[in-house]
Amino acid sequence: MPGRSSELGFNVFDVMHHGLHEKQISNVFRWLLDAGGTHRMGDKFTRIFMDEVNRARPSEVPFALGGYWVRQEVNTSDPTDPGDIADLVLESETSVVVIENFVTSDGHGHDYDRYLAYGQRKGGRGVVVLLCRDEDPSLQTKGWQHARVVTYATLITRLREELASDGRWRRENPEAYMFIEQLHRKFVRGEGPCRMGKCWISSWRCARRGRRADTRYRARLSQPSSSPTTSPSRLGNALARGENCCSESGRK
Repeated sequence: MPGRSSELGFNVFDVMHHGLHEKQISNVFRWLLDAGGTHRMGDKFTRIFMDEVNRARPSEVPFALGGYWVRQEVNTSDPTDPGDIADLVLESETSVVVIENFVTSDGHGHDYDRYLAYGQRKGGRGVVVLLCRDEDPSLQTKGWQHARVVTYATLITRLREELASDGRWRRENPEAYMFIEQLHRKFVRGEGPCRMGKCWISSWRCARRGRRADTRYRARLSQPSSSPTTSPSRLGNALARGENCCSESGRK
């Protein structure tokens, strides 16, 4: 349809056809998790990420929020075995976080026990995390029900909100800030064609649902802390699971 592309608005992910594969998304999250990255945020995103990991199991001893370095495409098997490759690994002197990134909260053939053993191999604390767009507990089987789930929507929304109050960082890093805004539009608000999974619905519906979900997220976040719905993790998971265009309910 002539003119349709311009009506959607510019998004760097659409121009580059980026975000169509888990490796591409892992590249973005590795950049964000790298405390020495060109975003110049230090470990701000890592601290948000680890806070969400802790929120996923509030009854357990929390992991430290900082002091991690990040690696990508890490072999969790014996060095002589080409075996099981984790998308991302965060490691500190005392803890290891093994991350499987996929569109849904699904181990999709990877070995949960092997991931956990890799995290605990040095005698410290280890944890396995499912980083995903959509949380679906019914897909978490064969040990993956024990993994902690963190969604794109929760992480990106929290990061964007923290950066919104940091005027100095925004002035000094306009390109990085614009990239994160594009990331939010693509994976939280859903503006532009959404091509992850099997979602090919029209972009105007995608954007409309994304804006409604984002508004609901913020409204719930402002509720009193005694409310059981105020957890950013729980809200972000609900946003990604049932209130964006790519969820099953969104396609009805």
